[in-house]
Amino acid sequence: MLRRTVRNNDDCESDRVSRIDSANQISSPDVVVRGIDDVREPSRANEIVDAALEKLKSTEHWGLAPHAPLTASANLYRRCEEIARSEDVPLTTHLAESREEMSMFRDASGPLYEFLKEIGRDMSDCGQETPLAHFMRHIDFEDPWLITHLNELVKSDFDLLRRSKPNFHIIYCPRSRKYFGHSPFEFETLREFGFNVASEPTVWQQ
Repeated sequence: MLRRTVRNNDDCESDRVSRIDSANQISSPDVVVRGIDDVREPSRANEIVDAALEKLKSTEHWGLAPHAPLTASANLYRRCEEIARSEDVPLTTHLAESREEMSMFRDASGPLYEFLKEIGRDMSDCGQETPLAHFMRHIDFEDPWLITHLNELVKSDFDLLRRSKPNFHIIYCPRSRKYFGHSPFEFETLREFGFNVASEPTVWQQ
């Protein structure tokens, strides 16, 4: 299904897939990707994804980018996977980017938790597991995903990745990680697990 490859990445942008917000779409030289979220209206997940689909299908190459588990519901992820399988298009999302995201999902606390609660997100999925564990509980491991970040992982996350072997292609954003002071990216460990890891070509020489 995932026939296009990612070669370079610089601040969450590659020559194949670019990050966008939920209201717009952006073209790279090879594929148009539409970002999607339903943070305030998870009951409309299918409607939101299908509306994005209608706007994208007129382009030759396109994909879907549910933003992140903190803003996209499990139903939205499932609908995106359904469309990706039927239309043979790539999927990408942001995952385990920050300590605030970890605190939100694992501990049901922190500034990100409080902010999203205040704007109306249903927080009943918080306080149980890490962002990675939450995401993997709702996806099909066979579906190929372009996963951006994976900065904030704990031992149970590495155990889960090693045991489950999801079809992940990981995009590392070194400049954003450094700017925001996220935890070190575990490149060697993820490569040992067999994952394809993409980044800007010069990062490993620094």
